Amino acid sequence: MPQTPDDAHDQSNPTSDCTHWLEIGLVVVVLFVAGGGATPHRNEAHYLARMKHYWDPDWCAGDFFLETPDAHFTVVWLCGWVTQFLTLGTTAWFGRFFSWSLLAWAWVSVCRSLRLPKGMATLSAALLVVLTEQTHFAGEWLVGGFEAKVPAYALVIFAMREAIECRWNWAWALLGGACALHVLVGGWSALAMGYVWCVSRSPRPSLREMAPGLTILALLALFGVAPALALNWNTPGEVVSEANQVYVFTRLPHHLALLSMPPDWVCNRALRHACVIFALLVLHK
Repeated sequence: MPQTPDDAHDQSNPTSDCTHWLEIGLVVVVLFVAGGGATPHRNEAHYLARMKHYWDPDWCAGDFFLETPDAHFTVVWLCGWVTQFLTLGTTAWFGRFFSWSLLAWAWVSVCRSLRLPKGMATLSAALLVVLTEQTHFAGEWLVGGFEAKVPAYALVIFAMREAIECRWNWAWALLGGACALHVLVGGWSALAMGYVWCVSRSPRPSLREMAPGLTILALLALFGVAPALALNWNTPGEVVSEANQVYVFTRLPHHLALLSMPPDWVCNRALRHACVIFALLVLHK
């Protein structure tokens, strides 16, 4: 999206800079209110323990869970060193505020690229949190404990900003980073971004022009895909099959087996989804 004279003036205006950082701070407050529960929060007990054990193998040595390969190796490698200097509880808060700040920065950047009025970044962030919590279909969440998906979603939102500004190579590279942190968040987002590229009516680069970004996406995605695939290396097929059954239908049915949920819950969520889709269609027109 080309820059207008007013945009250039805003970027050089100290007052505009202060407003920008104020909006980021307000969005962080929104995320804190939504996800600032006591530690450990969602999944933090798993992530923090694995981080500490990876960087200090003598800690809980021999534990069956901690001795297994890391599915989200990238975030464990990048962030686990903090556990050598801070307690696990303090590490959780450090990770939360780092992730929330990244999310807030990304969200405000997208709102600016869309030329939304000042203040809408905070209001829309609050709406995002509420709708994610109230309309999810698979137990998905955006704001909660410190884990790989939170900074991964921040990179996805930054990628959205780059796509809006027609910097597609940067968008694909950022999605590669998201895949490295959390392969499902980054992978599904990359597919969604590919769909947007296919149906976009705005000027867009060709596949050849996007080759550098797509190459970076593929290379960075390996850091997320390889550890996940390594979980089943040298494992008998029947063990993998049984583990998949337990994983889908016992451990994570709310994520992976929607029809195992109570019918009234499914109908309720479907109605909520329909209302959101209808509202988006009305706003689009």
